[in-house]
Amino acid sequence: MKKLDRATLIELQWRDLIFWPVTRPLGILYEYVITAIVKLIRLVIPRRDATAQIEDPLDTAVRKEIFTLANLASFYGLFLIGELFYVIWAFTTNQPSVELWSISAWLLDLKTPGIWTIAWLVTEIVLTDTIDGPLARTNARVSALGTLLDHTRDYLVTFVALFFLIAITAIHRDWAFLALAVANAAGLALFISYHVIFFKKIVVRDARMLRDAALSNGKRWSAFFKHALLEEYQTNLTGRIHFTALAFTVGSGLFYYATGAEWIYITFTIALTATIVVTSYYLYELWGEYYARWQVKAHARSQSFKERVARRIERKKTQNK
Repeated sequence: MKKLDRATLIELQWRDLIFWPVTRPLGILYEYVITAIVKLIRLVIPRRDATAQIEDPLDTAVRKEIFTLANLASFYGLFLIGELFYVIWAFTTNQPSVELWSISAWLLDLKTPGIWTIAWLVTEIVLTDTIDGPLARTNARVSALGTLLDHTRDYLVTFVALFFLIAITAIHRDWAFLALAVANAAGLALFISYHVIFFKKIVVRDARMLRDAALSNGKRWSAFFKHALLEEYQTNLTGRIHFTALAFTVGSGLFYYATGAEWIYITFTIALTATIVVTSYYLYELWGEYYARWQVKAHARSQSFKERVARRIERKKTQNK
């Protein structure tokens, strides 16, 4: 089991404490609503084994696994990414107006596919990423699906942000956005390759363990994914700082182009520098183990090469004598 470091645990505890006045009341209210919905469904479709002392699968799916409040926030974040991609497409193709269903669009009446609309959508996506973790932990509803949704949203919004950064660089010829796009692309490629190797290692290791378990194939793979997502695939503090810095940099850059304020551009430049530094260090953390192994192998090969060269020189000296 992968244990989170102390700094990451402290960050999670403080974030949960800060958001607790909001997340816990929402969780309690949601439980009442879900209880009423499940009861109504069971009035229409009663259970065949209602007298059996086993957990109701509908109740489990709704409360603990799929339709938790945290998962709904993550689902909403995925919906916002779809809207963001739609707005970026409308912006780059000079569409006059768009119809949006996000909360920010309702509150601010955003109908023009411009930088201002994109900036608010990015802000709302980041807020869903900030709140879903405390919603799950403060209400004891941490699930494997929630972890998967959280990371899926992070990767998708990074892909969409990369697409937009390339587009805005081509339109405005701003080298700062080009630097952010290059850093984003390089980091994304290394993150994906790292996690492919990571899951390959987990599959090889856990497949042997689950092979002998007395489970069906479906339950076996379900157990594997729950273990991999809940215990192994957890982001450390550096990863959280990296994503926060990247989101803040993209957001501040968008708000600069929307408002033209010079102080926002200065903030964007500072945030861009910090993002490149943090991303570099995070990649070093992810790939440090593989880099150390490569360094040891390279050193061994170098020593072997030197020894071969030395032996050849000695043989030539002996032959000349």
